[in-house]
Amino acid sequence: NTNHYGFVKIFGEKVVPVNSFRLSYNYFILMEMGQRDWEKEMQMRLLNQKYYSEYELYQIINQLVKTLSLMQKNKVSHRDVKPQNVLIMEGIYKICDFGEARIIDGDGMVVQHVRGSQLFMSPILFYAYNHHISQVLHNSYKSDVFSLGMCVLLAANLSGYILYDIR
Repeated sequence: NTNHYGFVKIFGEKVVPVNSFRLSYNYFILMEMGQRDWEKEMQMRLLNQKYYSEYELYQIINQLVKTLSLMQKNKVSHRDVKPQNVLIMEGIYKICDFGEARIIDGDGMVVQHVRGSQLFMSPILFYAYNHHISQVLHNSYKSDVFSLGMCVLLAANLSGYILYDIR
């Protein structure tokens, strides 16, 4: 519920029963449409061999860090930061897909089920995932920042191999 430039705007929503028994529902959200997500942007750049300049990366990082900072100030952790969850709209990078987002009380330390995309998980979540540990105590805000760092590393190289090498 904000007008911050870093979030996709939601114009309305509607819940519609799927059947007459009203046991299941479809949930529709009318929202701002992005030109593409950051992953598709990186794929296009790789195809055209058009790497990001340092200035471009700085601008992207600046926009996304400000958005994550606002979320943290409002005690919200995204918990699934990855290029597919960043939409680009006229040069503005906006965080979307808050399906895994949660309100986090206190300093960010939570016990949570391991969620997220493996390549972008923080080390503690990645370790838990690989060792079949279903819940882990960690700082959810720091995990979001780590995930953003992995996204930026991917953007700087335009190659997923670097993420696999790190893992």
